[in-house]
Amino acid sequence: LSDQIEMALYVLRYASNLMIFALGLKAPGIVGSSGFDYNSLNDEMNSRPSYYQD
Repeated sequence: LSDQIEMALYVLRYASNLMIFALGLKAPGIVGSSGFDYNSLNDEMNSRPSYYQD
């Protein structure tokens, strides 16, 4: 019984490490669901604030 528990824990650890590794490979390509757009951030940084009146 002890060997079965040890083998199950080993397989669980192996599978979880494999999933974390796969997520690490995929993570740079994941697009957030928050809709955060880096282009809009760049546009906001370049635009003049509204308190500067012409």
